[in-house]
Amino acid sequence: MRFEAFLAPWLILLLVIPHHALAWFYGPASIYNAQTTALRIGVAVYLVTVPLTVFGAALAGSGRSKDSARMQGMGALVSLVFAPLLIWLGNTTGAMMAEAVSRGARVVFSARMLGRAATLTVPTAKVEAGL
Repeated sequence: MRFEAFLAPWLILLLVIPHHALAWFYGPASIYNAQTTALRIGVAVYLVTVPLTVFGAALAGSGRSKDSARMQGMGALVSLVFAPLLIWLGNTTGAMMAEAVSRGARVVFSARMLGRAATLTVPTAKVEAGL
């Protein structure tokens, strides 16, 4: 069984009822029980990490390390632009939002790079001839 498949029901519960999860973990009177938005963003960051890892591996495995580096650079650039403002506005929750935006940009950029590769076709006669 894949690790992500094992975690999926728990992550869905964290998205749907974050307050109950926080109260169960920290206790009913904890000050952390109000951090439902931060928990939801954290779960979203983890969920975006799965396709990011798959797309990054697909780029690297297909010998497109330059595109993989571009994808990582795009995420870093997005983080440099948005992270200071989001952290200033939202403290810890803003930092988590900045990471979600950065990883989301990496996923979108890598999906576009992989989609572009799918539209590029090599004539089969050249492939069969070894050219």
